[in-house]
Amino acid sequence: QAAMAAPPGDELVFREVLKGILAEFDNHDAATQKEVQTGMEKIFNSPKLDLLTQLLGEEVDAGAAHRIFFWPIVRDMRVYAEVFGLDETHPCGKSIKFHLMSVFY
Repeated sequence: QAAMAAPPGDELVFREVLKGILAEFDNHDAATQKEVQTGMEKIFNSPKLDLLTQLLGEEVDAGAAHRIFFWPIVRDMRVYAEVFGLDETHPCGKSIKFHLMSVFY
């Protein structure tokens, strides 16, 4: 899935969330910190819209995907419950579960 332009404001919110995520890795080496940052930026820039759309049965745009991954609201918790309950053989299973667990951690 190709990278996309973030909806207005999402980049600013993401950068603040990313600061919090990276703060959890202050005691890790620079390589690990960089890997975490790169991974989170990759998820933000290519948030698996196709898999979220397939999983939810409704169109998911970049703004909704960013919110689900990085600043979820109460109604987004259904996505986490569904994804964490997926068997890894499900077409969406392994990839989307890895992305959500990476951020949820």
